[in-house]
Amino acid sequence: MGIGRKLISLSRTVSQRLLPDDHVPGVRLRYTLNQLQKMEFALRGVGRSFQAGSSILEFGCGFGRLTRHLVALAPAAAIAGCDVLGRCVETCRRRCPSATFVRNEWRPPLPFEDGRFDLVFSYSVFTHLSEPNHRNWLKKLARV
Repeated sequence: MGIGRKLISLSRTVSQRLLPDDHVPGVRLRYTLNQLQKMEFALRGVGRSFQAGSSILEFGCGFGRLTRHLVALAPAAAIAGCDVLGRCVETCRRRCPSATFVRNEWRPPLPFEDGRFDLVFSYSVFTHLSEPNHRNWLKKLARV
């Protein structure tokens, strides 16, 4: 099943059990899945895919809005997320026990060995960083 069909199927399944942070039924979920679909489109443009990944890291996972859906979209992949906020990491661990979540500091490094992930992505994180910190993180993220 292609990722488009998986996204539609997942949307229907989750819409039936509204997410706790969904204030308008289905709107937040559709927005979230749309973001993943846009990322998938961009990945395919460079010959990659979430589904083809064997180990995926979301840098700055927050409360797991995107990460928790990757478990269904890329079932063969080892999914991980990291965030600077401990409460976000704890929430992610509860919501998605099959994935790995760690707390990181505001500055590099991450607690992962070199080459651990074949795909690292981030959504709306670098806008919160200074330019020097932004550059440091990009260098360090290339390592993992």
